[in-house]
Amino acid sequence: MLKKTFLFIFIGGIFYLFGAVTVQYKLFPFSEIVKIRNYFKENSNLINYSPLNYSPYYLSKVSQFNELKDSDKFSIVMIGDSITDGAEWYELLKNNEVQNRGIDGDTTKGILDRLDTINKSIKKAFLMIGINDILRNKRVDEIYNNYIKILEDLERKDIKVYIQSVLYVGKNYPNSDYFNKEAKNLNKKLEQIAKDKKIDFIDLNSIFAPNNYLEKIYTDDELHLNGKAYILWANEIIKYIE
Repeated sequence: MLKKTFLFIFIGGIFYLFGAVTVQYKLFPFSEIVKIRNYFKENSNLINYSPLNYSPYYLSKVSQFNELKDSDKFSIVMIGDSITDGAEWYELLKNNEVQNRGIDGDTTKGILDRLDTINKSIKKAFLMIGINDILRNKRVDEIYNNYIKILEDLERKDIKVYIQSVLYVGKNYPNSDYFNKEAKNLNKKLEQIAKDKKIDFIDLNSIFAPNNYLEKIYTDDELHLNGKAYILWANEIIKYIE
């Protein structure tokens, strides 16, 4: 007990001395704090790519995308998270003009922060994003609002967008019922905005999750797709490319 009391007194003394020295010698006055805060508010792009917000993998991929964005050899882009990232799209679709811009672990916010790396030559974009937002307990309305911003940005660039449904997780995935309910609610909103904007909504759950759970034959971990699933996915979207 005496040891704990001494420790609290010692730590309290350290903070008191630090505060006293700071005030006496103006080592870090409030005006400087305000300046720093305002600087980062005005330069929000510095925060967007902060390692504190994104994984090293995300930052590495975005850095590559940024270096490659001036290439004019691609006309189609696949945008998404690990489910998109895991595919060899140019082979699956037998098309060398297909570009993979999936990033493992990505979210709607992550895509918003990297839309400036999309090549100017892109004419069509296949978009699937949202499951990681849901798994991180983001509200459907928040995810949807980010989605709207993504669509608006791509449309401003005269890119034809194809919305692909957020895939359900497998029945044995933790909290699968809750996550799939949220995915279903999000998909309803996405299907409606696709109808309103007269763009295509590709319902992949009708293939991979006809019973509202990702079928075991299409996944090894209840979340990601296997080779058989990617073949079916490619067959479903190739008609929008040819």
